[in-house]
Amino acid sequence: MKRPTEHVVEDGWGVASSFVGSIIAGLLIGLGLDYWLGTGPWLTIGLSLLGVYSGYMRLYRFAEREGAREERERIERRGY
Repeated sequence: MKRPTEHVVEDGWGVASSFVGSIIAGLLIGLGLDYWLGTGPWLTIGLSLLGVYSGYMRLYRFAEREGAREERERIERRGY
């Protein structure tokens, strides 16, 4: 059986890799489109920022979900 901290660590690594992956995906797609369309750095900048936003939103949702889970566990331990 997994300890509670192992669950959080595994989920944390998943969120971290998805955060970095979102940024890299936005960067690479932007670079490819800029090269293909000849639009200079604009699509790279825009899609990189979109990747950063997407990564932060994933991190925010993870933090909310874990906070709610911890709150439920705390309430269950108290017996309310």
